Amino acid sequence: MAEAGPATYDDSEPTHILLGCWVGDQPLIKVFPWLAALEEDIDCKVGDRWSSEGWVWRWRQPLVAGVSHAFVAKLCELLQHVKCSNNSDTWRWGLDEDGVFSVGTTRKWIENKVLPANEVPTRWCKVVPRKVNILVWRLRLWRLPTRVRLRDRGITVPFVLCPVYGRAEEDLKHLLFRCVVAEDLWRATWK
Repeated sequence: MAEAGPATYDDSEPTHILLGCWVGDQPLIKVFPWLAALEEDIDCKVGDRWSSEGWVWRWRQPLVAGVSHAFVAKLCELLQHVKCSNNSDTWRWGLDEDGVFSVGTTRKWIENKVLPANEVPTRWCKVVPRKVNILVWRLRLWRLPTRVRLRDRGITVPFVLCPVYGRAEEDLKHLLFRCVVAEDLWRATWK
């Protein structure tokens, strides 16, 4: 089985050993182009080169000592942790006990790993427009896309200073409380 994040893959007949991305993030033909050129059958499957004793290679010509053996050693090193089975090709989803992918288990995994834990339940007011509800929700989570926040997330922002006066960086505190426009708005609201 080759590990692939939360999923595992049972390798068998239909998987192309050189053309498929089953070990790492590139096909082996790109990682080992010289060995791929020596392979007898470029379209061979994992099942064609795997037996219960291990990997069985079929080269067009005998490998010469030196570079050829170094490439084979690197290939074997890459494949030493791969465990193949004689089962038919299946993806096993590691987030579910049954091994079957579902949007629900994926959503729960993302919520638990990526999204922040929020003890206060989200309450939507049906009287105001949805975009206002979303704005208030993002404010409560402190997740508005200010210029500083966008820059910190790796997004190219040409100008992170407040666009009104350009004196301070536009973060959430500045946007809501410190900007002159925000201060005037708060004063007008509380009159």
